[in-house]
Amino acid sequence: MTTLLTALEVANQEFRRELRGYHRGDVDDFLDRVAETLQQYAELVQEHERRWRASEDELREYATQKEALQRALLLAEQTSREIGEKAEREREALVAEAREQAEKILAEAREEAQGAVVRLRQGEEDAARQLERLVCLRRQAVAETRELLSKLGMVLDAQEKIARSSEAAWAVSPGACPDPAKPS
Repeated sequence: MTTLLTALEVANQEFRRELRGYHRGDVDDFLDRVAETLQQYAELVQEHERRWRASEDELREYATQKEALQRALLLAEQTSREIGEKAEREREALVAEAREQAEKILAEAREEAQGAVVRLRQGEEDAARQLERLVCLRRQAVAETRELLSKLGMVLDAQEKIARSSEAAWAVSPGACPDPAKPS
């Protein structure tokens, strides 16, 4: 098998000289370009090898994970069946217990409802008596307010008579003070 040239070997390659040989600068430029290209290819190959190895590692990891997942799936299916059977037994027991409790709760609720109806009726009677008392109090307050307003009106009328007689005694002309009832 032939050994592959490295970019460094191409760049450092020396040729023998002959009289009618190639132009040395052209050969050197070409060798430099070849060396750069080889270097790029070498780097590309290394990168691809690195990716290939990483891909192989990932594939091995995925294969391991696949096996683990298959085992877990089988175990999960088996566990699921067992849990389902156990859940069915527990459900039947719970349903029976729930029926018993529901019957007990219904009986207690009926008794409580009957008591609530009695209390509600008593509350209605109490509310009716309270409403009647409040209506009486409102009527009384209205009557007292009317009486106070009537007395206040009489006091205001008396004060107005006194003020008029004072104005007449002092001879104050009616236009001297503005009337508060009229807007200015």
